[in-house]
Amino acid sequence: MKSSHILLSILAGSLLFAALGIWMRAQATDFLGYGDGDTTGEAGLEQDVERSPGQAETRTLEPIAAPEARGRAGGEPSVSGTVVELRGRVVDSITGDGLTALIEVTGPGGRRAVLADRGTGDFELTVVDAGGRVTVSAPGYAAFDGEVAGGEARIDLGTILLAPEEHRSGRAVDDAGRPVAGADV
Repeated sequence: MKSSHILLSILAGSLLFAALGIWMRAQATDFLGYGDGDTTGEAGLEQDVERSPGQAETRTLEPIAAPEARGRAGGEPSVSGTVVELRGRVVDSITGDGLTALIEVTGPGGRRAVLADRGTGDFELTVVDAGGRVTVSAPGYAAFDGEVAGGEARIDLGTILLAPEEHRSGRAVDDAGRPVAGADV
C-alpha cells in the first residue's frame, strides 16, 4: 500500500511540474512575440523591446519603477537621464551554445527588454541610467538575476551562463518489475 502512495505522489508531482512548465512556456512565448500578437496590457506603459541586432518593436510591459516623466512638445512624456549601452552573450552552461534568452533591465529609467540572438546568444540593449536589476531567462533553463551599476556609457556583462533545469521522475522496481516499497533513490 505504501509503494502505491509513493508512486501516486511521484506521478502527481510529475504532472504538476509538466503543467507548470507548459503554462510558463506559454507565458514566455506570448511575451516574446510568438503568441497571438496582442501588445496591449493593463499597465498601459509601452516601451521598446529590441531584437538583436537592431530590430525593434513596441510591447506593453508592467512597470516596476515608473520613471519621472515631464511633458515635451506634443504632450508626450520624456525620460531624462544617462543613456547606457549594455551588451553580453547568453550561453548554455554545459554545451556553450548561444541561447535565445530574454534580458530584462529594471531600474531608475523604467523597464527595458531585449531578446538575445537565436544563433549566438549575443545581445545589446540601450537603457536610461544603467543602475538596476538584470534578469536573464530562457525556457528550460534556470534564470540569472543580478545587479548592474551605472556610471559608464558602455557596460559589457560578458558571458552569462544559464544552467538547464533538471526534472527527474521515475519509480523503483525489483527484478520482476514490481514497485519496491520504501526504496531510497
